Amino acid sequence: MRRAAFAVLGTAIGASLLIGAKLGTSTEAPGDQVALEEETDGGAAAAPPAGSTPGAKKTTAPPAKKPPAKAPAGGLKDGTYAGATANYDYGAIKVTITVAGGKVTDADASYPDEDPTSASINQGAIPKLRQQALAATSASKVNTVSGASLTSAAYKASLQSALDKAKA
Repeated sequence: MRRAAFAVLGTAIGASLLIGAKLGTSTEAPGDQVALEEETDGGAAAAPPAGSTPGAKKTTAPPAKKPPAKAPAGGLKDGTYAGATANYDYGAIKVTITVAGGKVTDADASYPDEDPTSASINQGAIPKLRQQALAATSASKVNTVSGASLTSAAYKASLQSALDKAKA
């Protein structure tokens, strides 16, 4: 009789712990885990938060800024636009786009590469995201890369920031 009571008690405690653990987990989408940092008027970025990667890898050096031109029929003004820095769990990503003829002609991104796992994920995901960004007019049209959901969310957030600046 005692063994049965302990078995029932143990089962009840185990079930309550599992339910409590499930209720305590976050149900946020990966896109909700990205924080953007806008640049100040002086063009200098705000100080990176604790845990961000100061030595981030750049795909290419961004070209010098040109004065924005009139917005052509495509809705984007010609020039080079840097998106806000998107901080996520493994560092920060910043996308810079070049617009010519109302279309995105180039998209460069700086991303963390200190951690070998993150570096391999980012090196595979960033080129795929770049290819999609060149064809997209909105970050919502860029698909998440499988296995790189946080990287994709941060890239898309920074890309949308750059596109918004090109539309202004």
